[in-house]
Amino acid sequence: DLRQKYINDSTLFYYWIQQLKENDSQTPFFYTLLTLSMHGPYTNNSQDYNFNFPENYSKEFCNYLESCHFMDKQLGVFLQELKMNG
Repeated sequence: DLRQKYINDSTLFYYWIQQLKENDSQTPFFYTLLTLSMHGPYTNNSQDYNFNFPENYSKEFCNYLESCHFMDKQLGVFLQELKMNG
């Protein structure tokens, strides 16, 4: 899966935190970040969360839910970094 080999939301958010830390300007700003993990197809997931999904859920739907979980975690880390760095 190419998403696993190049960049994921963890890398994306880390990059932008570093950019914000280097920018010491007090000028207000607005960024739009487009996440990567929430774009299908959801055929493979590199994370192994061991969720206990109902048996009637398709593998693709389970991978989608795991991708949601992964993105939520990365967004939480990003927001925490923003709070810690003012």
